[in-house]
Amino acid sequence: MNGKGKKMALAAALMMGLAIPAALVAQTTAEERGRVLFENPQAFGGQMSCNACHPGGQGLERSGTKSNFRIMGQRQASLAEAVNFCIINANKGEAIAEDSQEMQDMIAYIKSLGEKTPAPAYGTPPPAPGPGYGAPPRAPGYGPPPPAPGPGYGR
Repeated sequence: MNGKGKKMALAAALMMGLAIPAALVAQTTAEERGRVLFENPQAFGGQMSCNACHPGGQGLERSGTKSNFRIMGQRQASLAEAVNFCIINANKGEAIAEDSQEMQDMIAYIKSLGEKTPAPAYGTPPPAPGPGYGAPPRAPGYGPPPPAPGPGYGR
């Protein structure tokens, strides 16, 4: 292969190498990418993951629907501000731009946590138990009391 052919082959290999990760990123959802960031202790240059304080997103289930937050005695006016507050103060990392892909992915993941909470079961109550429900009629505690002990009992 001549010099020009080697350069073309190298360029093609580089382009294929770049195309594969881009294709993989395109196949993941924002929630999945956000979960990866949430669980990564090195995300945003930090020292610990968001998951260290909120295992599996615990405690954040309603955060996706809120517009005001109060964390460590300080107020945040949006979910993005709350995320950055935690990145700076708990993670010891660097804040991310509120319009960045990383922030959008984190917000998508946090909002998805509320979707996992089962809705309360409303509707008609289950029917009352019918005859024969529960213990059999001769089980202890049912029916007449046992006879009193006879003379000399307990001696």
